[in-house]
Amino acid sequence: MIYTANAVGKGCNQFRVRYVDSVETSQALAVSMSSKEITVSLASDAEGDVVAAVNAHLGASVLVTAALPANPAWVCSAPSPSPS
Repeated sequence: MIYTANAVGKGCNQFRVRYVDSVETSQALAVSMSSKEITVSLASDAEGDVVAAVNAHLGASVLVTAALPANPAWVCSAPSPSPS
């Protein structure tokens, strides 16, 4: 995921994006914002488009534009959890 500041100048790239795993079943993808922190609450069923959700959020879309990288080789995946 690439986030690009929409404004130009000092301080415009001082935003933070935080991803939060869902702890509830049937949790939908959600985006919220506080000051310059964008929080993406991930869906419990892997449904939802994070890029579209961030770009559609009224506050987040003013601050940043989200996109997928043009080069898929840059995309990293989280390691699978080890069996317990």
